[in-house]
Amino acid sequence: MINIETTYKPVVVPVSYMPIYRVIVLLGILKFCTFNDKMKANIKSIHLYLWAFSNKENYIALESIKNKTSNCIPPWSMDKDINKILSIALGNSWCECKYEKSDFIVSLTLKGDFFLRELLKNKEMTDCLNIISNIGYIPENRLSKLIIDWTYDYNK
Repeated sequence: MINIETTYKPVVVPVSYMPIYRVIVLLGILKFCTFNDKMKANIKSIHLYLWAFSNKENYIALESIKNKTSNCIPPWSMDKDINKILSIALGNSWCECKYEKSDFIVSLTLKGDFFLRELLKNKEMTDCLNIISNIGYIPENRLSKLIIDWTYDYNK
């Protein structure tokens, strides 16, 4: 008879794929990328920001929109994990959701704001949140135009 033994090795999961990291990015978007610190955004804008913060190339594309050096963006995708991210954030009372003017709005709660302030004391999370705050607020009408147009500048 053959005896088979296996050993379990831990699988390294990059921090950017961990759900709590993505929740922190969502909370950072609500804190730093909203108009006049209202700390709320519609779901389409959240999808666009999450897409932008998923890799360096996307970040540069959104940064060029912010700096008005470009008015087009490559086709982007909706975040497939948004339900999981929102469930964690809502379950911990870090944000709340509601409908306003036929739009799904996500807003940061006081508890979520406190959680972010505590995270800013951590060096690793400060770097992540600084990247988010560098983009900051992009006017809603410009984001809406981007979402509708979905064009790509092939001359780059």
